[in-house]
Amino acid sequence: MSDIGLGKENTIALVVTHHPDAGLSARFGQLAQHFDRVIVVDNHSQDTALAAVRDLDNSRGNVSHIFNDENVGIAAALNQGCRFAAEHGADWVAMFDQDSTPAGDLLIRLANEWQTEPDRARIGLIGVNFQSKSGKTLLPAGTGLIDARVVITSGSLLNLSAWQQVGPFREDFFIDEVDHEYAIRLRRNGWHVKVSRRLLMAHAIGSPRSRRIGGWQPVLSHHSPLRRYYMVRNRILLAREHIGFDPRFVASQLARSIRETATVLAFEPQKLDKLIAMSRGLIDGFRGRTGRVE
Repeated sequence: MSDIGLGKENTIALVVTHHPDAGLSARFGQLAQHFDRVIVVDNHSQDTALAAVRDLDNSRGNVSHIFNDENVGIAAALNQGCRFAAEHGADWVAMFDQDSTPAGDLLIRLANEWQTEPDRARIGLIGVNFQSKSGKTLLPAGTGLIDARVVITSGSLLNLSAWQQVGPFREDFFIDEVDHEYAIRLRRNGWHVKVSRRLLMAHAIGSPRSRRIGGWQPVLSHHSPLRRYYMVRNRILLAREHIGFDPRFVASQLARSIRETATVLAFEPQKLDKLIAMSRGLIDGFRGRTGRVE
């Protein structure tokens, strides 16, 4: 496989939006300055949120939009962006959530670290170290790429050769575990998944709040009952398909669901609604049900 290179000239930034908050314009303005081309895929935002997406600064003429008539899910939106990038000659896609704030030198830093890798042509996905609203980081800050089982979508660089070879993101997952499933599938097909130790992004996960109980300080995400459904269901689906390949990660995700259930029941509002949604997700996961639910 030829060395395709990695830089501004062959990388398109992809942002997926769905009812973004008022800070989108400021975050997006910073991002658009550092990429030669940006594609925004909007998953059926409405009213003022949709107006904000339409009004994103395009003074440099480098921003394109795809507006979906319904919420098609994160996986389908990512695939739309990847197809756009491939059709416009890109080799890489830099993927971002609407609530992430990347460092201005994210692409340069990752490209420099990628360049030092001896088997860089087989790197399918590069994730970044990030800081959450609570101040926690994914990894201790440092330099260089290390092997990763999975990475989150936001801030990651996807090699479009890998995307074309292993296939698109799982649209029947709709949301949650989409990134994890894809990273595992890449590794199953012989591609490397890496993550940078550099702290290159601020990223919000859910609506986090911390609460101290004695010496324990759980972080509460306050995801909606619907999101809780998808989390549980898709972790079961992921386990059914990939436990033989990566039993350690799959087991950790299932254990995470157990911990989250206890935390929801102990501390979060809408306890009954969330418990019902998670129970339904558990049942649908074992039944193999996929796709969007109302």
